[in-house]
Amino acid sequence: LQYYSAERQPPREILLPIALEDQEPIAERLAELREGPVAVLTPQRGKRMHLMRMASTNAAQLFSEQAKKQQSWDSLAAALQSKLHLVNRPETIECLDISNLQGLHAVGAVVVFENAQPHKESYRSYRLEGPAEPDDPAMMAEVLQRRLGDEKMPPLPDLMVIDGGKGQLSAVMKAVNRAGLNLDVVAIAKGEGRRNFELGLVSRD
Repeated sequence: LQYYSAERQPPREILLPIALEDQEPIAERLAELREGPVAVLTPQRGKRMHLMRMASTNAAQLFSEQAKKQQSWDSLAAALQSKLHLVNRPETIECLDISNLQGLHAVGAVVVFENAQPHKESYRSYRLEGPAEPDDPAMMAEVLQRRLGDEKMPPLPDLMVIDGGKGQLSAVMKAVNRAGLNLDVVAIAKGEGRRNFELGLVSRD
């Protein structure tokens, strides 16, 4: 009853692994949503029973995969918190980046992850006014300010990751301090080799 609605109409036939106490009135309600007959069945044999077994196997496999992913993320999140001395375990992470053409037409992007899964509803891109000359730290600070002023965005994340070095980190942290926020920020920049990264962290108590 929570899944089906007038917009998401039920099919003509629904198979269940067990019989429901209120199966008849539920079927009547589903028929109203569909504006046509809906059969709610609990198969015991035949093709319908085979379909139920397939659904049960698929559900068990999906549940197992999700549990493994969650266990893996739990371990990784705990390691990140310890390694980076974060105040909170990073259940939610936001990543900020800048894109421009030779310093012009700059756009700031924000992507959001919850428990290591993309939360695409919260993705944002902001066209930046920026300075007359290319200034990545200033543009990164503007992206943060635009994000903080976006009422449609979720609450602040446990961890914010910015693309840049100490200059970008310093500019963002000045904006964080001006706003009086309690926010962990990590800056990641490429080192001399493409596989080397420099990590900077400012954490507020």
